[in-house]
Amino acid sequence: MSSSSMETAIPRSGEMPDSELRITPRWMIFRPMNAFQQPVLSCFELENVDPFPIAFVIKGKDRHFPIVKHAHGLIAEKGKMKIEMLIPSRVEWPEDLHEMTNKRFRLVVSNLAISQSLYNTTPDSERSLVAREIFQRTAPLTRMYTKMSYVLIRPLDLSDETQKLNAQ
Repeated sequence: MSSSSMETAIPRSGEMPDSELRITPRWMIFRPMNAFQQPVLSCFELENVDPFPIAFVIKGKDRHFPIVKHAHGLIAEKGKMKIEMLIPSRVEWPEDLHEMTNKRFRLVVSNLAISQSLYNTTPDSERSLVAREIFQRTAPLTRMYTKMSYVLIRPLDLSDETQKLNAQ
């Protein structure tokens, strides 16, 4: 096999891609609006820089925090996908406000190469399900990992908020 044919070889489904996904922005900082009494919605973008489609999954330490729309999916070659991330209201947080704020959290985005035919034959409505199935059937060492970080800034004056919560 010549070196030129090896460079253009397309990986089979479930193999490691050539490059990491590009995440924009890599850091997200959430400032408190009403001391996080209201949910906060933000977006980031995943970009596939490889010349073939990929499957991806987004995971964090806590399964329900933050809430990520499209945690599994497929992205076309050289394609982009907008991901919505919801920070729920403070009442729904898994831990206390002091434990959750002023601390760095990470989301890990894993991706795998998939075949062009699989991408083309999968309807949009089933892409999340197909990506989930691909990740369940492949070994973790065949994946490429990328990290995205976020921080929740602690409100400056919590004394009024603490008194209100204690009164309820």
